[in-house]
Amino acid sequence: MLAGQLAIVEASLFTGVSLCISLEQLQHLRNRNIDDKNLLSAFQGTFRSAKIQPLLAVTGTALGAYQYTKSKEIFWAVGTGLFFLIIPYTLTFFVGINKELMAASPETAGAETRKKIVKWGKLHSVRTILGAASVAAFVYAVVRK
Repeated sequence: MLAGQLAIVEASLFTGVSLCISLEQLQHLRNRNIDDKNLLSAFQGTFRSAKIQPLLAVTGTALGAYQYTKSKEIFWAVGTGLFFLIIPYTLTFFVGINKELMAASPETAGAETRKKIVKWGKLHSVRTILGAASVAAFVYAVVRK
């Protein structure tokens, strides 16, 4: 059961970090006084602080899968599948936009930069939802027992 407990911790940490990032970006976007230059700078700072997320996604997926193989409890498989989806979703929708936004210079930031950050925020909310759903499935697998 240790693998399952660790999977819950990993998924919870991922979801917490993801939620914090989403809320911080939302706060910046709602601030009508923030210009494009400072919005991009804030985004880049937030992005750099979230480097733990890939490790959490991979290890949480592996731990959940291991727990499923040991317990055969279907909700471990459901949670693992949901958590795993974060990886291809990120690779499909985030790699390009992340590279563009991280390579951009705050001095040249404009309306197009803001649009990309808004798009990024909408895409990122899906990661938070997938993380939360995986935590719920993992916890249900434990309490259902």
